[in-house]
Amino acid sequence: YGNGLIGTYRVRTDDFIPAATVDETHLATEYCIGLEARWEGNYASYNQNVTLPAGNYKLTFDVENVNAGTNNATYNNLFKVTVGETVYTDESTEWMKGKSAWTSHAIRFILAEEATVNISLGFGTGSNNFGHANTPALYVSHMALGTFDPMADSKEIALKAVDALPVGDDLFMYPEAAITTAKGAIESATTVDEVNAALATAKAAQSK
Repeated sequence: YGNGLIGTYRVRTDDFIPAATVDETHLATEYCIGLEARWEGNYASYNQNVTLPAGNYKLTFDVENVNAGTNNATYNNLFKVTVGETVYTDESTEWMKGKSAWTSHAIRFILAEEATVNISLGFGTGSNNFGHANTPALYVSHMALGTFDPMADSKEIALKAVDALPVGDDLFMYPEAAITTAKGAIESATTVDEVNAALATAKAAQSK
């Protein structure tokens, strides 16, 4: 199935929502959806059902919230993939806290057999009656549905996690030697369990 663009829609930019200050260069060659829910009980989401054969899938997309007035309320996170009764969700919701830069997201799901899945991108106001002035006004771009290799994917995630650890000899930091050893163990691992074990060992090396 490779990669494929999902859909396109542009959010309104009238007096009822904040002025759109989206980075247009990011959208120059991509499809985009614009999402904005104004009142209590509203939902702003793009949904698509698709039937896929068995396989390992990864939905990737970028998000920017153009409303600087967004308050950090509890919105319903509708960035998710639903397979039967199982919901796979993206938990990165920094866009809830006000105007954001573009951030990249991924939702991974595995199908043991052919199934119809629902792809949802967006949010809901739920019971939060905040009005248009302080709810997210989102742009979603670079949407693609592709497959992934679980082993390669776990190594990539683990290496990024190790790279994010602060290196140094002070308290609450990680010795450079431990980081180097962990990276070598991750790269040479032959199973996902070995990758996870190497990452756990690296995190345990924190100076206390």
